[in-house]
Amino acid sequence: MWKYRSKFVNIVIVCFIFNLFAIDSFASINVPEYLKIGLEYGSSALPRVDLGSDNGFEIGILKEGRIEKFIELDETKLTAKNEESIYYIKIVQDYDNIQEALSVQQKLEENNITSFIFYDGNFKVYIGSYLDQNNAQNYKNEISDDLSDFNLEVVSSDYNFVQIMDGNNIVFMYDSNKEICIYPKVGIMTIKGKKYRGSAVFKRSDNNNMTVINRVNLNEYLYGVVPREMSGGWPIEALKAQAIAARNYAIMNMGKYKKYGFDLTDDTFSQVYGGYSSEHPNSNRAVDETRGQIMVCDGRVVSALYHSNSGGKTEDSENVWGNKVSYLKGVEDQYSLGYPHDNWSVNMTKDDIQKKLLENKVDIGIITDVKIEELSKNDRVIKIKFIGTEGEKEYTKDSTRTILGLKSNYYDIVKAQGSGGTEVFYIYSTEGNEERSDLSNVYAITSDGIEEISSNTNIYLIGNNDTRQLNLGGVISDKYTINGHGWGHGLGMSQWGAKNMAEQGFSYEDILKHYYTGIEIQK
Repeated sequence: MWKYRSKFVNIVIVCFIFNLFAIDSFASINVPEYLKIGLEYGSSALPRVDLGSDNGFEIGILKEGRIEKFIELDETKLTAKNEESIYYIKIVQDYDNIQEALSVQQKLEENNITSFIFYDGNFKVYIGSYLDQNNAQNYKNEISDDLSDFNLEVVSSDYNFVQIMDGNNIVFMYDSNKEICIYPKVGIMTIKGKKYRGSAVFKRSDNNNMTVINRVNLNEYLYGVVPREMSGGWPIEALKAQAIAARNYAIMNMGKYKKYGFDLTDDTFSQVYGGYSSEHPNSNRAVDETRGQIMVCDGRVVSALYHSNSGGKTEDSENVWGNKVSYLKGVEDQYSLGYPHDNWSVNMTKDDIQKKLLENKVDIGIITDVKIEELSKNDRVIKIKFIGTEGEKEYTKDSTRTILGLKSNYYDIVKAQGSGGTEVFYIYSTEGNEERSDLSNVYAITSDGIEEISSNTNIYLIGNNDTRQLNLGGVISDKYTINGHGWGHGLGMSQWGAKNMAEQGFSYEDILKHYYTGIEIQK
């Protein structure tokens, strides 16, 4: 996947609509200190996840934005996994604080009884884990005499629990509805072998696999975003502009994935986030030197959309997704010219186009023509019509690119003229049969009256087995050449344009004010 491409694909357009155009409802938005980033969720949720830390781990609970530490572990490798046991032996009493539970655990160890702490809002001490209730009951009976100071009972699982394992031993278990965080004592941790700052959070619902979340400080999150959205080797002023745009995006999209228990994903459905493994010294510097800075317009936080290359002009928001936003106005952008994807060309046949429509459950028969019906003032296609033997279909705004899988909607279409000899056919009239290779001075009776037929007229013969298009005045090709400009939706900042501006000596403020009309940078 190319690093600098537009991060918005067709499936995420709907996700943006609320966040982009609901902003006028907010007078101000608080800048979050921490974000929760979904690493695995939904169909990609996992039954187990390996964790690593060179300096050991701590486990705590998130309360009012701060982590309250429960326990420390010296182990450098842990595994978080779905609870697989059904029965446990439990000390009957519950405990209000972790110290009381740890004290009980120590007494059990003095009797060579291995135990672990379970948390569901209260602290509990469990002994063993069993798939069979009889085995649990038998062991309870066996140890009861040695543990006469404690009342024991066999309990069953209520599901949605997560076990933290050291090898084959459970070191901690909890109800994943609680905000439990696992984090390194010092430094960086690994989640699935990849390095991250912050902490790991695991959520389960309906006894499904674990949603894997990285809870991380906002600026440390940006450390992992900026070099994935823009090369860390690019000029520092371009990186600063990207850092502020990414910060604005994160603020405006907080909670977009609330139903999964996190704020943003780590992929192109949000912003690409690679964690500590992706950090670059230059982009970290850009984040640090713009710490706390956000774009605002009329006192409100800007939803800072960006894309790879404008192709020479950006676009008005209403011509992409329908609503007018004052700071997302099309601007001339010569800075994006001469860089990758400023110009491109794609060849498609009518069969190719028909397949694209069928993939979107649109069947209008054999494609007979494709017409650009309307351009925006910035020369982007905002209405296109596909004409087939069984009907027509129009697409508007950003769907004029996504339906064909194009890089942008800044394009024109050239119908190929074809090559080779002309096609011979016959005209049957009251004056006899005449062999022709063109239809000059020929008229047809249609539902709209009598019309003169020219070499540009599409005429079809319907036979028993298929429908055939006549070649009038020469061989008619079924190919289209689409000549386009830029990559992405064309709203807001062009990343390649930002690079060029920075190389020419413009500051990050100059860059942002060029691409976002009427904004100010709040420091």
